[in-house]
Amino acid sequence: MFGSTQRSPISYPFRAAALAALVHALATNASPAAAEAACEGYVAPGETLVLTADLGPCDGENEALLVDSGIVDLGGHTVSCADTDGDGILPYGIVLVGKKAQLRNGTVTGCYHNVMLEDRGRHTVENVTAEGAFNDGFQLHSPRNSLSGSAALGNGDDGIQIAYQKNKVSGNVAEGNVEDGIDIVEGVRHKLTDNSASGNGDDGVDVGGDRNKLVGNASTVNGDTGIRVGGVRNSVLANTSTGNGGWDILGVEPCTANRYRDNVYGAAAGSCVR
Repeated sequence: MFGSTQRSPISYPFRAAALAALVHALATNASPAAAEAACEGYVAPGETLVLTADLGPCDGENEALLVDSGIVDLGGHTVSCADTDGDGILPYGIVLVGKKAQLRNGTVTGCYHNVMLEDRGRHTVENVTAEGAFNDGFQLHSPRNSLSGSAALGNGDDGIQIAYQKNKVSGNVAEGNVEDGIDIVEGVRHKLTDNSASGNGDDGVDVGGDRNKLVGNASTVNGDTGIRVGGVRNSVLANTSTGNGGWDILGVEPCTANRYRDNVYGAAAGSCVR
């Protein structure tokens, strides 16, 4: 990893110029200006941006793209970040705010965090690769988001980091990340189904929080535990975990705190697992 300084937590309301433009458009009953494919771009509510070429490398103290309840189709292209001016600061990648923003079909690479789902949530991300971030590939830090058919590859911290409540993460790949492949850091009622976590430096899947559900996930050859389960009232059903550096599946005591059923694991099974 390179020596980028620590970024401050992202905060909203959004950049003043973008917000002022939207307020003016609404006040005059005009449609917001068309979204442009430019670094530090803004996609307003109701807008759709479709990339026709790669974007970047983007630099600066903001984000490569801020999507406020709009839609971005990367069109198979890449949005990239780099510290081009040598000030040690990377931008955030694509940040979804507002409600029900959408991102699909492409790659985000080299940003501080590559893809961030913030604010009121209910955002949708599908068929997106987040690779080589300084920190996390995907951050689901708002409620009721959906991440599907995507890949978190070789990021500097977690591949997919999840918080808040009721996020759905299905059919994704988390591979070669420095820390955890998929990390539920907090929250309740998240659902992880049919994901694959392999070759990550720490745990394949790390479950914090309560009342989360893991079904049909595969966790293999990770540096530490394949599936680590904390919290209470989590359900761990029909997952496969083999060949990991620590335990294949490890649950907290007392074993009745969480539910395990029909899991497949190697010789390194920890307590509570069946």
